[in-house]
Amino acid sequence: MISFWVVFWAGIGFCISYYIAYKKSQKKPLVCVVGFDCNAVVTSRYSTLFGVPNEAIGMLYTGSLILAFFANQGGGLTHVFGYPVIWIVFLISLVALATSVALTYIQAFILKNWCSWCVTAAVMNLFITIALWLAL
Repeated sequence: MISFWVVFWAGIGFCISYYIAYKKSQKKPLVCVVGFDCNAVVTSRYSTLFGVPNEAIGMLYTGSLILAFFANQGGGLTHVFGYPVIWIVFLISLVALATSVALTYIQAFILKNWCSWCVTAAVMNLFITIALWLAL
């Protein structure tokens, strides 16, 4: 069963991704809570994956986790194509975590600039992956 904490952290991740998408769509600067230049990061050439904005991928990922949680309530959806949902979600979270690590590396060593929203989303991905691993 996917725990409450996965949904909690996914909800935070979804809100962060939505905030970034909203600000970019309004062409307004992000308020970076730590004082770094979030806009330089979220508008860099690394802000998309195969042409899809990272924040859209983040909303899809975290939204899917939340939907999986509610679909799993009461023993509902437990298997997809014969595989346990928890394993599928865990494997997807590993991909999301690896992507977060790569993007954090890019912020530190290539862009040499930080986005506090992006780092917080990466930490949420770490927490989600740990919680899913513990639930296996």
